[in-house]
Amino acid sequence: MSKAFPTSLAKCALFFMALLCITVVQAQPNVDINTYSDGFIPISSYQGITKTNHSSIQMNLRGNSNLENWTLTVRITNPIRNSEGKIFPADKIAMRINHIEGSIQGITPTITTIGANPNPIFMQQSDVHLIQNSPLKLVSPAGTYNQVKIVYDIIIAGGSYLQNLKSWQNYTFNCLVTLRNAAGNIVSQDNISNYSLQVMPTDSPPIETTYGIEVNINAKNSILNLKTISDYVYGTQVQYDNALKVIASTPYSIQVRSTSAQLTANQFELPIGIIKLSVIDSNTTSQIRSVDLSTAYQTIYQSNTASMTPKFFHLKYATPPNDSRLLEAQATTYTTTLIYTLTPQ
Repeated sequence: MSKAFPTSLAKCALFFMALLCITVVQAQPNVDINTYSDGFIPISSYQGITKTNHSSIQMNLRGNSNLENWTLTVRITNPIRNSEGKIFPADKIAMRINHIEGSIQGITPTITTIGANPNPIFMQQSDVHLIQNSPLKLVSPAGTYNQVKIVYDIIIAGGSYLQNLKSWQNYTFNCLVTLRNAAGNIVSQDNISNYSLQVMPTDSPPIETTYGIEVNINAKNSILNLKTISDYVYGTQVQYDNALKVIASTPYSIQVRSTSAQLTANQFELPIGIIKLSVIDSNTTSQIRSVDLSTAYQTIYQSNTASMTPKFFHLKYATPPNDSRLLEAQATTYTTTLIYTLTPQ
């Protein structure tokens, strides 16, 4: 009987400690949010639209609240679809902070003191940060109530993409706003459920700039062979037809340069200038320009008009006749890289 008493004490002590562990709870911040919006947004121009002071997030600080390093996020909760099945791209919609109303203990926060991003924040169907790790402490003493309202503009980006989305049928969607604490845990959430877009531009769609330049795959590894005495005496050449393709919605020019001043082969070198490049119009087969290759950008074609359909050029590489540098060169393969650039005018 003398040994049973300390054993039962030990069991009681362990049980008591377990009760202490499960009854510890985290203090609540006593902060919640409400969201509001004006709902309908008519898009009547390809320039897009900015709806000033359209949406707001109200933060309610009830008695004895204390929240530090808080974060505010927003996400679109559903595809932005209308009854015709058309889908409006979420990343064309942005929120931009406009101003802040209300106060905390008599002081109205500013965009800077609240740590908000003043630039447009484009939406996604995943959380994006409106405010991240705010330096503003949300503190309200016991028995008091403070309220801060963060007011946002809604921006719909302009562009010709709106042409395919024109419809009298509205695009509807919801936004979920989430307030999180420093640990990333959810403190409060609210859903803006009345966004509605009508896309019916009445002006002309913009002409968007388009540029492209591409070297044909057959010309990406151009080879200029010197095999016979005749190649050295008279020079040699190789032409790649339709080697360069360009498209441009404005006037443009094309430049070329070598990345190295030398053609290299292990320890052997030849100056890049021994190769002459000729550019030929594929339609007329007339030579446009001929240049000795260099590390400097050289203009090989210039157009005062746009080329909205692809325009092609033949490229011809050649060596000069009776060039002593080639006659004395070590027989091997020498290489360099050429860069072709299209520049809008």
